[in-house]
Amino acid sequence: MYRILFSLFLVLGLASNIFAQSNAKPSVILEYFDDESQIVILDIDGYQIQDIYLGMPLIAGKIQTKGTTAELRIQPNGTIIKLARNTQFQINNLPNANSQVNDFTVLAGKIRTVAAKASGNSYRFNTPTAVCGVRGTDFGLEVLNGIERLLVQSGVVEFAKKTGETLRLGAGQGADARAQSFIAAALTTQELSDFFGPLSFNALDPSQVPQDQTVTLASTTTSTTIVAANSNVVDTNPVDTSGGAENEAKSSASAPSAADSELLKALKKALGLEIGSITIDGDTYGKLIVTPKIDTPDFKMGFYLPVIYQNDLFDIGNWYKPNGNNEWSFGTDQGEDVLLIIGDVLTDLVLKIKFLQLYEAGDPFFIGLGSLEAMTLGHGFLIGEYANDLDFPSIRRVGLNIGFDVGGFALEALTNDLARPEIFGLRMLVRPAHPDFNFGIGLSAALDINPASSLPAIYQTQKDAQPMFFNYGVDFDLPVFKDDSFGLLIYADVGGLIPIVANRYTTTGGTIIEPGFVASQVVGLVDGELRWLNWGFAGGIKGKILILDYKLEFQTYNGNFIANFYGNAYDRVRGQRAQDVLASLDNTSFFAQQRSGIYGELGVNLFDVVYLKGGYKWPWLMLPDGFDISNPDEFLIEVNLNKEMIPYGIDVGLQIKRSYFKELFIQPEKYMFLDAYTTFSGTVDVPLGDFFSIRATVGTALKKDSEGNIVVDTNGIPQVAPTFTLETVF
Repeated sequence: MYRILFSLFLVLGLASNIFAQSNAKPSVILEYFDDESQIVILDIDGYQIQDIYLGMPLIAGKIQTKGTTAELRIQPNGTIIKLARNTQFQINNLPNANSQVNDFTVLAGKIRTVAAKASGNSYRFNTPTAVCGVRGTDFGLEVLNGIERLLVQSGVVEFAKKTGETLRLGAGQGADARAQSFIAAALTTQELSDFFGPLSFNALDPSQVPQDQTVTLASTTTSTTIVAANSNVVDTNPVDTSGGAENEAKSSASAPSAADSELLKALKKALGLEIGSITIDGDTYGKLIVTPKIDTPDFKMGFYLPVIYQNDLFDIGNWYKPNGNNEWSFGTDQGEDVLLIIGDVLTDLVLKIKFLQLYEAGDPFFIGLGSLEAMTLGHGFLIGEYANDLDFPSIRRVGLNIGFDVGGFALEALTNDLARPEIFGLRMLVRPAHPDFNFGIGLSAALDINPASSLPAIYQTQKDAQPMFFNYGVDFDLPVFKDDSFGLLIYADVGGLIPIVANRYTTTGGTIIEPGFVASQVVGLVDGELRWLNWGFAGGIKGKILILDYKLEFQTYNGNFIANFYGNAYDRVRGQRAQDVLASLDNTSFFAQQRSGIYGELGVNLFDVVYLKGGYKWPWLMLPDGFDISNPDEFLIEVNLNKEMIPYGIDVGLQIKRSYFKELFIQPEKYMFLDAYTTFSGTVDVPLGDFFSIRATVGTALKKDSEGNIVVDTNGIPQVAPTFTLETVF
């Protein structure tokens, strides 16, 4: 009797256990990570979960791996997933009463999945532009730097783009949904090893993933379908495909060889050629430019090897010489002076570097070198989006932007041109309570040692004084929160301008200014009161809300100082700034005016297809009887299309940034749209094949006379002319 009862309880216990497992609430179990400080888990509302532990069940939310890998197991079905370092993986849905699909998104990075093959299991892995329906296969997904690549280690995969193109990939094949040539490429043993090797599991065992008894992992014929978003072909419940081995063989036979495919990819990625025409200083030149480049996730380098000519490609004598320098002479035109020869060789070599980038601002270390379209120090109070390539290629500079951030301390430095440095910037940031509290205090300085260099000879008196600008600033920085969907930074900056004259200068009012810092421009009497002069303040918030980037900033400033002193178009107006500073040395009434304004900026990413950005500021003067709104305003608009997301890969970009915007309508006789106060550039690139496209570019460039000097009007404002380039790009 006891034996019968014992056997009955045993059977009931086993049955209840099996029933409990079969009815276990679906979840994703965090089975492995090697560094808790390098993994971030956000709940479904975007809040960070503080207590992370092995065996932790997750229902929905986002996992971010930084300096660690992670391994996940889906229960109760047993599918396992490996997340590489620097990967963002989102759990969208687990089976419930409304849906039986395990739904995930790979936002960035690399993953490997070994999916359980059993009745009723259905999985969907999303990328920014594709959907992967899975049942019983071993595959990898990579979403990185414009690549959305699928690699199949076992099984058969149907890969479909939204344009209707469909591929069937067998074991040992791969394809990229964003490549111009959508082909099934055979993967070499080395390629498979390079991808799947680092994604080997540490804690989980792929051989333990449940499979149908008649199908092993290595020889499974289950079909996996990956379909681009908005496609008419979406299969989230693929079925077994008979003759899998035969299909794989046919697919492999029809695919180009791995060597040919990789060679074409390498050539497209590493080598460019531009043939066409270009307008510089009002003259039209032909051009033949070779642009080799190196492009990796952490390191990028581009070279610029130009032959820009007027009449004869093979006549070196009529090749364009930037700033009068024959960049292909390498010292042979410098006589016998060894120092001149060495200097010319170095200059010519440096000019061949278009850009060099190692990591990015915000990383523990970064460096940018070359033609840099946007250099910003801190929040941009002193130097904000300064461009040293505004008049490229008529004026070519090799700038430097370098820095490091070790958490509690950060340092950043920049200069406009290594060959002829004139503009410098430095910022130190201290976070005294890091890592518990990321409040930071920054000290900044900027210097322009020769802003009058762009003035023509008629301003020789001002040029002889050689005025300089020394800017200083203190800032406060408080990141409230930051992730891929939401961000908020509260900040404030205060600082100013101290003029310097290198040589003795007599003002128009007869005041003699001795060489050195002009202390009277820092503190002075204004209407009988002692005041701080040439100073400013800016404070506000900026961040991100889902698809929106925002910035809202209050500014107030006095005298010759303005917020964002070294802005995008600074190189074009620095000569006028030098005149204004010298003219105000004996004009104390100028400092009685305090200008204030609110700058607003908003950017929106629409479906990863188009990015729109706009900004505006209209400062005003506080007067005893009201406001004076005659101050120059600022206007910004940017439009960029994602060529990977629009038909035929057409690339379109437009940027317009202008001061004195309202004056175009108030004083049209004095201001024109294409003048020194406008930076304007637009590009349309239309691919005509796998290896070449037609590109049209419009913009503006400074006018120069026959001797290479910048042409200015009677007010010392540089004159600009429209430019147009039409070229074939290989």
